[in-house]
Amino acid sequence: MTDANPVEQPRDPAYGWVMVFVVFLLSALAFGALGSISVFLKPLVTEFGWSRGQTSFGYTVISFSSAVFGVLWGYIADRYGTRWFGLIAACAMSGSLFALSQQESILQFYGLYFLFGAFGNAMVTSPLFANVGFWFTHKPGLALGITASGGAVGQAVVPYLCALSLELYGWQTTYMLSAACYLALALPVALLIRESPSREEARLQPVDEVRTFPLSEREVILWISVAIIFCCTCMSVPIVHLVPLLTDSGFSLDQATTVLMVLMFSGALGRILGGRLGDLIGALPSYMVMSAGQTLSVFWFPFWIRQRRYTLLPSSLASPIPASCRRF
Repeated sequence: MTDANPVEQPRDPAYGWVMVFVVFLLSALAFGALGSISVFLKPLVTEFGWSRGQTSFGYTVISFSSAVFGVLWGYIADRYGTRWFGLIAACAMSGSLFALSQQESILQFYGLYFLFGAFGNAMVTSPLFANVGFWFTHKPGLALGITASGGAVGQAVVPYLCALSLELYGWQTTYMLSAACYLALALPVALLIRESPSREEARLQPVDEVRTFPLSEREVILWISVAIIFCCTCMSVPIVHLVPLLTDSGFSLDQATTVLMVLMFSGALGRILGGRLGDLIGALPSYMVMSAGQTLSVFWFPFWIRQRRYTLLPSSLASPIPASCRRF
């Protein structure tokens, strides 16, 4: 019996899945720290007398520093690779978290989260996501979807664990415990980072590829960047303010972080499914489908919350939204 497809493409290197695990964990830690701002928000407001707007601005600082330095690290990754990115990020993330346990002013708070974003989050997200992509020619969408789901898993698990620690030990000890855990987890995993053979070959011996896509690279980057701004805006506001909103409404901190956990686990599932969908129908059509789903959710969510609020809360708490909630 003759094989209908005698010539098969070589399999992707098995080490690519090791890289999926590595970047999954590192991005989980990086994004977990961003999400945990929601559980530190009220304790820090109480401790220092900052407004909630001032405190939540720490998330904005991380985001902007990650964006600016992400471009820089991407350029460096193209020229020199990402071999040491994980080690630098592991030290930066754990060091920033430990220093946050000693903070005494809002400027220190902003500065330390700026460092976390610039030398932590920015180094383990986009450059290492690209690293993972170079390992796969078969089902790259699934591999990247699993990798990207790490950020959502981190935003589900890390805030929940921080909430448990906050109730037992307070915010300073929680920051110190977080720093120790981050170093213990991220440092050994960072040693596993490798470059794919195909990327090393392309970096050392660049070749001109035949382009069939109708848009230029700059146009693609521009439109994707604009799309990500709107996408992340829809994500960041609930991530930062959902836990304080629920605790203001009478839920316990454990209940509030559980709601955030469910939200982020569903996001992790969506990223995996979206990656797989990209393998089946193409990256651009799958992005359009997922964006349409998010847009519908954004319009639907506020109406659902308003209708459901009185059934979710205990009867004794089903009163008009307090002023402290309306500040959001």
